[in-house]
Amino acid sequence: MYIKRTTKREWLAALELVQIGYPRVAGSTTKASELVFRGPCKYFIYSSTTKDSVDNNVDLLSGGFAIRRGELVGLYSLEKGLGARMVNHAITEGAVRLNCAGTVLRDYYKKFGFAVHKVEAGARKGHIDLFHMYLGESW
Repeated sequence: MYIKRTTKREWLAALELVQIGYPRVAGSTTKASELVFRGPCKYFIYSSTTKDSVDNNVDLLSGGFAIRRGELVGLYSLEKGLGARMVNHAITEGAVRLNCAGTVLRDYYKKFGFAVHKVEAGARKGHIDLFHMYLGESW
């Protein structure tokens, strides 16, 4: 597995490519075109190759995430078991909060020490609850 710290442009392009090719990812992440990044951010792509660029080749992508001012954003995984590795990596890179939709993701992130701070009932399409979560007592 190749882990690359990348640029905003490449990370957004990769996320958009994956959202087009994988409806499951599109349904659980904010559209790449709707994400706003200001200030210091870190962007990571996980790939099955050491190739420098994964542009326009979704087959080379395995997952990715970004950290925006301590917030874990746009985490996606295309390989079973990779999600846990990426969440732990994000925490070591400074992620202390996140937002997720639905109880499945809420329960998943609880395994890593995130706790629900606020709930917006029915905030997402299909009346799914949006959970604002913080790592431990970091809020």
